[in-house]
Amino acid sequence: MSQNLTEIRSLQGIFEFLHWENQRTNNRFSSPYSEFSSLQQKEVEHVIALAGGFWRHNGDPKAPHAVLRSGKHSDGFVALPEALKYVTINNLFAVALAQKIKHYMYTYQRIGWVVGSDHAAGTFSYAVADEFRKDGIWKSIKQDFTEKAVVNGEETQKWSRHIIEKEEFVLQLEELCSTFLTLQRVKDGIDRAFPDYAIWYVSIVGMAVNRTGKEHFHGRKIMSLLDIKFNEWDVKNSEKCQLCEGGSEPLENVKKSAATWAKLNCR
Repeated sequence: MSQNLTEIRSLQGIFEFLHWENQRTNNRFSSPYSEFSSLQQKEVEHVIALAGGFWRHNGDPKAPHAVLRSGKHSDGFVALPEALKYVTINNLFAVALAQKIKHYMYTYQRIGWVVGSDHAAGTFSYAVADEFRKDGIWKSIKQDFTEKAVVNGEETQKWSRHIIEKEEFVLQLEELCSTFLTLQRVKDGIDRAFPDYAIWYVSIVGMAVNRTGKEHFHGRKIMSLLDIKFNEWDVKNSEKCQLCEGGSEPLENVKKSAATWAKLNCR
């Protein structure tokens, strides 16, 4: 790209730059060999922040902090749907991740399905699959996402709409992972749907943002656009939260409530 995205100070500026860059490069934005595959981690973080989806504690001991879905307290949070709701950003990240995954493969890996979880990963995984489709070797690629379900009081992910045939490889994709819980639920849901034969998985797992601090899932390489790890405290297992001890208020469901998200950002 002719300009680093971190130099652009507004979200509208990002949209304008991507539009004109797309025109300048004869629609390379939708090409399998797009320049956007070189997206840097700082650029990804910057774009998410401009979209209002990146928060890090400001150091004020009285400022609130986030409680993750796992119950852990954290001094940082990424609300990626705030960025992915913009189709331009969703597609930008999808192009970059698809290209990064393809560049990692030494040979053309067979991919029958690209599968995301319910909900945000459904649209993101479709955009990534569409980028693979533009390369002729994956022109018949398929995509879908699992559905949330509750079984015996426990939240799961189920696969029920389509048949994954024997020897069709599945590429798992998520928009963001802070733990492997959703990835595992998706894998379990797919495996449960086909008890008569084993499902084959691509040796790569893709995600836009990796918060796990890990590089592999079940031996599969994690490919991401942004690897970031915040301080976390497992208060459910009696670990003392340093922010709570300083008087900071823990806020739950920060991603689901606009009011709570605004409070977290001290607005």
